[in-house]
Amino acid sequence: MAPSTAKNVLAVGCTQNALQSWDEIGQGDFTMKFAGLELFVVRGHFSPTADLIETGLVNAQPEDGCSDFTNTAQIKERIVLIERGTCFFTIKTSRAQAAGALAVIIVNNVEGDAIVMGAEDDIKIAIPAYMVSRADGASLRAKMKQSPTSVASFPHPAHDPRRHKSKDNLSDFSSRGPTQDF
Repeated sequence: MAPSTAKNVLAVGCTQNALQSWDEIGQGDFTMKFAGLELFVVRGHFSPTADLIETGLVNAQPEDGCSDFTNTAQIKERIVLIERGTCFFTIKTSRAQAAGALAVIIVNNVEGDAIVMGAEDDIKIAIPAYMVSRADGASLRAKMKQSPTSVASFPHPAHDPRRHKSKDNLSDFSSRGPTQDF
């Protein structure tokens, strides 16, 4: 008999959940729309939330955003795409902020989903910063070449079916509980 099936026993079970909890209600999952694409984006922990932003996209020059931008005139009042890597997320975002960007999209430099970006330093960020997966970043850049004057809009609250696949499934190492007399 498993411990949690005994009479009058209170058992603790373990369920599998994706990275989604009460403290991330403001974090949320969002989509970004651009030239017919609808992409999943994840807001960084250091980033403020944003009302709907609708403006053009521009690639950062240099792509990694770790040194002064050479295209500051194009960045002003735009959403800037910056490649992940080399320096902290807050450094990239603060440089874009100083250049007048309305928001930042960091493109993941490794395969897989976008991650929740953390802050490694005390830089004050006033613009929203989101991350997209590497594949979505490539799709976005391809659309930017095809439709350079298109307007991007985000954040749109979303549910990404790739997340929460195992939500509330009982872990295989967990006890069965609760019992019928619960």
